[in-house]
Amino acid sequence: MTDATTTLDDFTNSEESPPSTTDKDTSGSETSTPESDFDTCPCWAEENDKDWQDLMDEADLYDPGCGHAIDYLRDNTNAKFKESTAKTYSSRLRYFIEHLHEHETLLQNATMKDVGRFMKKLARSGRSESTIEIYRTVITGVMKHIELYRHVEPEVRWEVVREEITPSSFQTPPEMEREPLDKEEAKRLFKELKTFRNRLLVQAGIELGPRSEDLRTIELDDIDIEGREIELKNTKSGGRYTLPLSEDLALRLRHWRSVERPSLPDAEDSKYLFPSEQGGALSGTQFNAIIKRAAERAGIQEVVGTMPLTERQQEILGIGPEKRFHRVTAHTLRHTFSNLLAEEGYELKDISLVLCHDSMETTQKYYFGNNSDIKEGMSSAFPSPDV
Repeated sequence: MTDATTTLDDFTNSEESPPSTTDKDTSGSETSTPESDFDTCPCWAEENDKDWQDLMDEADLYDPGCGHAIDYLRDNTNAKFKESTAKTYSSRLRYFIEHLHEHETLLQNATMKDVGRFMKKLARSGRSESTIEIYRTVITGVMKHIELYRHVEPEVRWEVVREEITPSSFQTPPEMEREPLDKEEAKRLFKELKTFRNRLLVQAGIELGPRSEDLRTIELDDIDIEGREIELKNTKSGGRYTLPLSEDLALRLRHWRSVERPSLPDAEDSKYLFPSEQGGALSGTQFNAIIKRAAERAGIQEVVGTMPLTERQQEILGIGPEKRFHRVTAHTLRHTFSNLLAEEGYELKDISLVLCHDSMETTQKYYFGNNSDIKEGMSSAFPSPDV
């Protein structure tokens, strides 16, 4: 099923934002050289201009510490890459480039031996096969970009990296399964959510099954209460999709928009349906913290995996030598959506298509079909807050 597993190094798809295998550049708009004992990429200072700093801030990207990699990310972000993909790629690039600099090697001078040594390092540190696959994709992409657009001939050809690195050949741990909530667990979670907004967010997440970012970035104009529909952005593959609202969810959204939301500070100036205290969109970190704490109070939280951290990561994050991954996060709501539909008898292949929201034909069939029982039948599969 789509999005059924989470890797220990999966920053975007898991929606839990584990620490990057690098640490986030916190220099903001300042132009500071990445920390390294090795003389960094000669073209880093040239590419690390205000436009790049602005893009890093807007898309929450990591500074890869190499001018070639900056150019690769700048050219492709919001063109070939969605911002969430660009953030993941920037993190992976920075970790790879830091590894090269530790061995006094520039990106364009990296050999196949350097790439292979890095991949083995990933496998030994417990990274999954799918994570190694992402690194291979990123490395081949940046090497191809250097060759085609940077007027530099890299030491290793991108085709060779793609052919020689086989993720399945490494000894890697199995993908980490996250169990969905059953109806009783969902009800227990609802009871421990302290505000109307948080209960409504979780209800919408379970009933509609969107990705966390799709849910958190809903705008006021995206809701049609009278028509009982809501339009969401597809933050993964682009475009927009429309979903129906159950009568219960529509009533709660009406109450939220007309009674609860106007009392929030800065809400009047925010376009978002569920604004943060600062008026912007609720961040993934904030949303996860809300759900994880409520799950702990409800007695349904547990640690399902760990990832070792470097000393630098520990210092930046202010935590111990390992990162813990929890069963109940924002992404769990999406798993719960698909699982409850499966319990109602919907086919797994059809649920997978609905989760993607990439096919308007599929969305129309399973949400707005001529058979009105489908619409209400899907809504009846989900619990609602009994508060």
